[in-house]
Amino acid sequence: MTQLLSDLNRDNILGSSVLDLLDQGCDRHPNILALNRYVEGQWQACSNLMFRQQVEELALGFSALHLEKGDRLAMLMPSDFSLALVDVASLLAGFVNVPIDLTQTIENIIYCLNHSEAKVVVISDLKLLGQLLPYLDQATFLRWVVMVETDGDWAKNRDPLLGEEGGSPNQNFVPNTCLKLSHYLSGETVEIPNLDSKSLPQCIDLLALDDVQAQGQKLWSETAIATLKAQINPKDLATIIYIASEEQQPKGVMLSHENMTSNALTAFGSYPGLKTGNDETVLLFLPLTHIFARVFLYGHLAYGHSVYFSSPSRLIRHLRLINPTILITVPHLLEKMYDRLIAKGDLFETGGLKNRFKSAAFNQALRVAHSYNVATPPQGLQTMPWDLSKRWVFNQWQEIFGNRLHSLVCGGAALRPELVNFFNGSGIPVIQGYGLTETSGVICYNRHDNHRADTVGCPMPFTKVKIAGDREILIKAPFVMLGYYKDPAGTAKTIDREGWLHTGDMGRLTPEGFLQIKGVKKAQFKLSTGKYVSLKPLENAVQGSELVQWAIAVGMNQKFCGMLIFPERSALLKLLTANHMDYDLSDPQIMALYQNIVDQANCHLPYWSNIRKFALMEQDIPESFINADGTLSRSKVYLRFASDINKLYQSNKSKELAIEKNTDLFTPQACPTFAQSLMHS
Repeated sequence: MTQLLSDLNRDNILGSSVLDLLDQGCDRHPNILALNRYVEGQWQACSNLMFRQQVEELALGFSALHLEKGDRLAMLMPSDFSLALVDVASLLAGFVNVPIDLTQTIENIIYCLNHSEAKVVVISDLKLLGQLLPYLDQATFLRWVVMVETDGDWAKNRDPLLGEEGGSPNQNFVPNTCLKLSHYLSGETVEIPNLDSKSLPQCIDLLALDDVQAQGQKLWSETAIATLKAQINPKDLATIIYIASEEQQPKGVMLSHENMTSNALTAFGSYPGLKTGNDETVLLFLPLTHIFARVFLYGHLAYGHSVYFSSPSRLIRHLRLINPTILITVPHLLEKMYDRLIAKGDLFETGGLKNRFKSAAFNQALRVAHSYNVATPPQGLQTMPWDLSKRWVFNQWQEIFGNRLHSLVCGGAALRPELVNFFNGSGIPVIQGYGLTETSGVICYNRHDNHRADTVGCPMPFTKVKIAGDREILIKAPFVMLGYYKDPAGTAKTIDREGWLHTGDMGRLTPEGFLQIKGVKKAQFKLSTGKYVSLKPLENAVQGSELVQWAIAVGMNQKFCGMLIFPERSALLKLLTANHMDYDLSDPQIMALYQNIVDQANCHLPYWSNIRKFALMEQDIPESFINADGTLSRSKVYLRFASDINKLYQSNKSKELAIEKNTDLFTPQACPTFAQSLMHS
């Protein structure tokens, strides 16, 4: 069954909670293969009706914790079936949930728990709990840790973690005995924890998710569920999503039920030919802690699609196993795919007639794919080169994604236009879109029948886009956030009095109505992985050294963050003279000296925000590049030193310099564990 675009109007997309979308999918499109997880080498299916039942049971179990409507529940979990279950169940229970990226630093995780005042945190397994255990005494408001996977004898594992003073939530629990003024709320750095701690703080109790759900199962009734649903208003705050800010600490984006559901319903309802039920199969590998994948999941729930939860490490294998019709991704995956496809040409360089034929066919296919233009696809006899290349080459490329894929939606960062054309030219249907966490996901996207490779498409229905005088992109739509949590000043700066969201991105609207992204106004940029890099913390930390005059972070739409460093020559010369060394920026000891400065700047930041490569610049910054406020004009620096920036990304792999252990120029300092990312994706 295909959703009719004529059904799309404001009355249909507004006024829904996340639970309403789940009910819509269950009632209109029951599907026994709705949600699928990969466990011990095989897929385990859960129908959407069974998923709803589990959501209801878990929600009642959460309610038994006697928390209040609007209390915060944090989620520290991989993006899988369990996270989807906890997400929807916590919303039905009336909580505001707080998904936390597992690649954040431990100190930022504790900051998010404290800033959101989370009373419950759901953690995936005991190993992850063990990593956080030494720091949980600094989670000021936390009362419960709920474990998803408990491993073996739960009672045996649980008791040591509770310690001698451990109790249960049924005992006389006085949370105020644990409260203390959190240094995180004032922006101070983390305290040195008790790394030998093997038990939870006295004020935090430990529960198993299965036990919480079992309690809810006992409480289940139609009346109990109706009571929970009756308390939910679509305009209620549903989630706080912490994203990178222009400073070191993240900021919380507040989204209501209606923000997210209206975005999902508009995006799905305006997509031509989208089917419902098991007619669409989705492979989902992007993190559900980010709005892109999360709102797509809500749309799939509403449409009753078959969703398979995967991960980046299993993606290629699962693509062949599942043969999806829909896949969402970030540019980095497609860039890697492109590099691998191009590299295959080297396999035919050996002699022999067969290999010469394969090489000729491969090279012809490359030319054909690169010549494709999605705006003016070939017609009639013009399609002959594509038909021949499809037979000999393109079919093999398409098999990587399966033979049913009709939509490969790319978002999170900008994909190069030449790659959009290349993949579509080879029969892999890539479309690009644009959105922000602050807009609850997508606001523009291309359609296959209305496509421009150098754009992010046309605005969705009910979405207004205008370009300000300084070329900043402004958005007005039902999916614009409620604001930043505990930051009215930041909210007022971002959403003006007329309700326009100032995105911090720069762009233009073409005469045909397509949006082009032309740069950034804010002190942030996105990598091709979809991750934001905050420039000020990096640059300020590096420029804090007396050996650095200027530091400029680079890497917009690249795989990693780099930096141009302009040394403070007088200070460097003084140091070198004292150590009887010549001024030579290519000297390994000097490079190691600046690598140490970079390492210290990387500390306290997530691994994906780290400076992976840098260049020491011989040139001076022209005075005309310095703004009136003493800052640098990024656009002028990027333009003048474009060739130096490009050199940082010419190698496929970043090359880290080895620090000279015996140098007298500096003493290396290790980055403490709490200042590093909890996990690497």
